[in-house]
Amino acid sequence: PFGPPARGRQDRGPALAQGGGRMRGRSTFLWLTLAAIVGFGLFHVKYKVQALEEELSHVTAATLKEQQQIHVLEAEWSYLNQPSRLEELAGRHLDLAPVRTPQIGTIADLPLRAAPPAKLGPPTKAMSAVPTSRPPRASNLTPVGMTR
Repeated sequence: PFGPPARGRQDRGPALAQGGGRMRGRSTFLWLTLAAIVGFGLFHVKYKVQALEEELSHVTAATLKEQQQIHVLEAEWSYLNQPSRLEELAGRHLDLAPVRTPQIGTIADLPLRAAPPAKLGPPTKAMSAVPTSRPPRASNLTPVGMTR
């Protein structure tokens, strides 16, 4: 009832018997190598992820500890800065009193400004040999309002 087999099938049969299985062996080796590489990659990624998760848990724990310490410090800060406590400490340790009128000075008590330095004429040959930007000596300096 059926006709003769197709031409391609007749040719394929003897080729497998003559060493066509070499191609199948190479592809099997290729797939096994690829599976081994993927397996090693998954193994490596798995342990890398575990290490990162462990590091994340340590950082999270450290963050929570720091937040608790900040909370304690904020509570301590609000206790230390209570106005009534500060007032009591200032009264105990500082000799402060209200300012009295005689303690306030007048404008006449303020020192006058020093006169501006006199302008000099053009430099001479003798002056050009002297450096012009010398720093002032400490013995020449006096605080404002002080006399020698």
